[in-house]
Amino acid sequence: MTIRTDASDSIGAGHFTRCLALADRVAALGGRVNFLANQAHPVITEALAERAHTLLVLNVPEGASPEDDAQASARALESECDWLVVDHYGLDDRWETSLRERARNVLVIDDLADRSHDCDILVDPGYGRDSANYAGLVPPPAELLLGTRFALLKHTFAAYHDAAPLRPERRRVHVFFGSGATAMRWLARYCEWLLDAFPNIQVCAVGRGDRKALQALRQRHAARLDWQEQVDDMAAHMATCDVAVGGPGSATWERACVGLASALVATSENQVPVLRVLDGARFCRFLGSVWDLDAAHFTTGVAAFLDDRDALADMRARGVAAVDGRGVDRIARRLTRQEHGVD
Repeated sequence: MTIRTDASDSIGAGHFTRCLALADRVAALGGRVNFLANQAHPVITEALAERAHTLLVLNVPEGASPEDDAQASARALESECDWLVVDHYGLDDRWETSLRERARNVLVIDDLADRSHDCDILVDPGYGRDSANYAGLVPPPAELLLGTRFALLKHTFAAYHDAAPLRPERRRVHVFFGSGATAMRWLARYCEWLLDAFPNIQVCAVGRGDRKALQALRQRHAARLDWQEQVDDMAAHMATCDVAVGGPGSATWERACVGLASALVATSENQVPVLRVLDGARFCRFLGSVWDLDAAHFTTGVAAFLDDRDALADMRARGVAAVDGRGVDRIARRLTRQEHGVD
């Protein structure tokens, strides 16, 4: 299996992280995995240093077309692969069609449903997704694996499914905004707003951020701020918390699996419609966007979220019912055994 994805300071590591979860499961089932990435970002190289997966670096100029990326990818692939997996918002059916001669099958991971694909299987773990979302965007023979049953989470999340407590005092708040430049920009600010406005909570923050600001917060609030730039087992870390505040992406499904009711903030335009749908379905609380929220509006929204015990219990129940942490296993078994239909 060969996987085309990227990680960078601008886009973060979400795409790579979910692809790595799939790669690890395929390898555990006896498969071999290569990664194609534009740059050897430290997030990628550090993760692969501990694994047998191979990294092939493309070095395509920034802003290159899907066709140029496809040519570089074709040059990097020395032989035909059984499955070519692509998880990249900048690539579409032009890239996939160009690589058909190098792959027996193509699997696309998408969650935008905004462009055409030439694939054999399409995975979209979005909440409430159905075939109508991809009408006219994928060829009719393509198999669609849609919905949160196919959320690509690290295997440890299945072990912590429904593990987080829901204590009435809602004392420990998990805060995570991702691993890219967004976290650097926003993590300290939202931690400060939470700590200043809610003296009875402990903030458990994960991610790179403004070290000087976060260290100052830790000195000011002592044991009330538990900040770590990274954790080895995010599932176990989340399971020690009561609720969550942060950004969306794959972490949305991670929180749901563990059982954390979540209040989320959009950090990019394409997240807004997704969060509105999730809020309308009472899957999470959408607080607003980083470009609109100030401290007063943010803390007012969080206070309403924390005080609504019935809504917290409902969100938690919806999350654990929708995401069981076995999505990667379902997809990997479909790829390695060539089974049509998954349980």
